[in-house]
Amino acid sequence: MNLNTLQLYAVIPQTQSLGLGTRFAIWVQGCPFRCENCMTPNSLPLDAGQTVDLSQLTQWIIETSEIEGITISGGEPFLQAAGLSELIQRVQQERDLGVICYSGYTLEHLQRLGLRQSSIRNFLTKIDALIDGQYVDHLNDGLSLRGSSNQKLHLLSSRYSDLAFAQHQRTVEVHLQEQDIMLVG
Repeated sequence: MNLNTLQLYAVIPQTQSLGLGTRFAIWVQGCPFRCENCMTPNSLPLDAGQTVDLSQLTQWIIETSEIEGITISGGEPFLQAAGLSELIQRVQQERDLGVICYSGYTLEHLQRLGLRQSSIRNFLTKIDALIDGQYVDHLNDGLSLRGSSNQKLHLLSSRYSDLAFAQHQRTVEVHLQEQDIMLVG
C-alpha cells in the first residue's frame, strides 16, 4: 500500500454540483461494483487511470482558491482508504476544508471492515458526510447528492448538519478535460 500516490480517474478542481459551496472533486480509479448505467464506467478498472503524487495533489488542493471542501467519488474510494486518509490529513493541516465521500459500501459494512482494517477506520474519521450504497438505476430520482433513492446520507461530523439533498433537484455541470468531456452531478 503506497501512501505517496493515489490512482485517480479524474479531478475537477472547482465544481458546485457535489455538495455545499465550490468543491475540489476527486474520482478514484477502481471499483469492485458494476452498477448498471454507472455514470463513470471508465473509473471501474483497477489497473487504469493516472498515478498521482500525493504531495502534488495536496499542494494543488491547498492552492485552489474559493473552495469549501473536497468531494471524493469513484470508482470506490475505500479501496484507497489509506492514501485518501493521508491526503485529507495533509490538506487539513493547511486549510479547513470539509470532506464529502461517496461509497458503494454501506456505512455499516465499512464500520465492520474498520474493526479489522485501520486504514478504513482512519478514513471514516476524516469524512464529514458519507453518501453510501450502490447506485441502482431504476431508483434514480433526480435528487441532488445521490444517484438513487436507496443511497443514504450519513453526517459523520456536525460540519454539514444542514446538508439535505431530499429537497433539491440534481444539477449537472459539463467540464471539458484534455481529451474528454465529464458530466459532474
